[in-house]
Amino acid sequence: MEIEDTTIKLSSEETERSTETCENCETIFEGNFCPHCGQSIKTFKKPLKFFILDFAGNLFAFDTRFWQTFTSVLFSPGKMVKEYVGGKRVRYMPPFRFYVFVSFFFFLLLSITTNRSIEKNKDNIHITSESIDKALNSSDSLEVNSGNAEFLDVNEKKPQTTISVMGSESDPHKLSKRLKDIQAKPDVYIARFFKYLSWSVFFLMPLLGLFLWLFFQKSEPFYVSHFIFAINQHIVFFILLIIIMLLNFMLPDKKSTPENYLMMLLPVYTYIGAWQLYRRRWFSVLLRMFAATFLYISVSMIITGFIAIFAFIL
Repeated sequence: MEIEDTTIKLSSEETERSTETCENCETIFEGNFCPHCGQSIKTFKKPLKFFILDFAGNLFAFDTRFWQTFTSVLFSPGKMVKEYVGGKRVRYMPPFRFYVFVSFFFFLLLSITTNRSIEKNKDNIHITSESIDKALNSSDSLEVNSGNAEFLDVNEKKPQTTISVMGSESDPHKLSKRLKDIQAKPDVYIARFFKYLSWSVFFLMPLLGLFLWLFFQKSEPFYVSHFIFAINQHIVFFILLIIIMLLNFMLPDKKSTPENYLMMLLPVYTYIGAWQLYRRRWFSVLLRMFAATFLYISVSMIITGFIAIFAFIL
């Protein structure tokens, strides 16, 4: 009789240990996540060493998935997209999260590289303030040339280029002030331009996915497949530019730029990835990808122009 009572008592203690009460909605359950609200049983009332170990574990898991995703995206065109859409998702980082990581590093490096180039050439190129005022007062259209606002090379003392900026008949001095502000702090304008440009890509990627869906919907009827492929293409484009910028950053005084030819790999990569994903005849894939890419680049150039103007007048 005592043995049976002991067994019942042990079973009761095991049940109590395996049962959790959700701290958020007070639901009693078994497992690691509340079935009612989804909150984890993880608690923050722990010594610091537990958080350090947990952080190290998450970092290791991130590295594993990151490098798996990185190598697959860069060296196996179309593989990650095809497997991710096909259900093999655990081995990869979510495509959009991977894009955010790569794009953040890309735009940060692009901003640093551009500011470095501006600082390097600041003493060689300038706009004379007097010529800006003179040109604005004489005409509604500001033409930057040898007769008014000049871009001068200090060493050669000769006009280098010609630029036209549309002025405002009602407020020409505002445009003059804006040009002077950009001349004094070009890094501020560049930072603002890159910020809006990075935001615009979030709207351009779904647009590329839409163009791909229009041309390849018989091969992949669901839009999400084309959207993931569009994300993949932007990731590869950014990675190639990151490699080029890093090489220029580490070797600023080199006289040749063979790394720029890396961008020629992008069309080849795009075609192979599209052929792997859509599995159509090679000529059909080539024509359809060309049409979708042409539409996307045309819209992107228009939007980039509007962003440049918006960053200027803001």
